[in-house]
Amino acid sequence: MTDALDAFLRPSSASAKFPTIGTTVEGTIVDQPSVSQANDFDTNEPATWKDGNPIMQMVVRLQTTERDPEDADDDGIRTLYVRDGSNLKRAVVAAMQKAKAKIAVGGTLSVTYVSDGEKKKAGLNAPKMYSATYAAPDAAAQFLAAAQPDPAPATAQAAAPQAAAPAPAVLDLSVPPEGVEASLWGRMDDAAKKGYLQATGKL
Repeated sequence: MTDALDAFLRPSSASAKFPTIGTTVEGTIVDQPSVSQANDFDTNEPATWKDGNPIMQMVVRLQTTERDPEDADDDGIRTLYVRDGSNLKRAVVAAMQKAKAKIAVGGTLSVTYVSDGEKKKAGLNAPKMYSATYAAPDAAAQFLAAAQPDPAPATAQAAAPQAAAPAPAVLDLSVPPEGVEASLWGRMDDAAKKGYLQATGKL
């Protein structure tokens, strides 16, 4: 499955929010982060730089302990949109560099809104400043999660092949049984011989 299709099929989840300074969003990365074009904050149209190139963003879904009390179906997953050129991206990249690890499924990412930056234009909100920490997934845990369980032991041993039954001996009716004269036996036809042998328990 391609990354684009995988991202398309992911269930929707609530966005990570940082309403006030000191807010922290922390959680375990639940699936492979995807990269897509960001939307313009004002028009909600695909965002571009002044030169027309698309502004990209990394979409990271975190399993957090947050729950919305008004949403009974809230599973705690929060989506973090790490926009190119943003303070959030700078914080996440710095955290990755410090951890010497790339963002990966199973890793733990923590982002905190620490302060407001300087306003660039009148009428605009001050940009939010962030700090972040990242811990790569434990190698042993990854190995154990990926390992396939051993097949269950057989509850019963396979039956050993049975020895082939010995082929029945070919009955030689030309040889008289013990106690019967050869001359008499020779005058009897095969049916009479078999009847005699059955009667005397020798067949």
